[in-house]
Amino acid sequence: MPAQPRRVNSLRVAQQLHSLPVRSANGSKSRDVPEGLDTVLRLSGRIESEDVQDLKTQIDGRTRGLVLDLEHVRLVDLDAVHFLAVCETKGIKLRHCPQYVQQWIVSEKPRIRELE
Repeated sequence: MPAQPRRVNSLRVAQQLHSLPVRSANGSKSRDVPEGLDTVLRLSGRIESEDVQDLKTQIDGRTRGLVLDLEHVRLVDLDAVHFLAVCETKGIKLRHCPQYVQQWIVSEKPRIRELE
């Protein structure tokens, strides 16, 4: 029987070994799924300013073997783009990144040093 969900920084985290679904207050979701040697954090919906700190907490310094799967992400704001750009510079892989997000990340990378 899976453990009962608990609240962490407005994200609903279900404590299960293989899958950790997360939903923020604005409806964006993430799922932490081990895949071979990588851990894939599958994001969906919107990623906005209020979600960035929650995602940072969920990542909690893990960068090696971490993949953010953005296949089902539909909307991001500037803070989310900065967060994703910093993730890339730290070696976190962005999988299925929408083209507009990737182009926005490229355009924001000159400012990354100021954000870190």
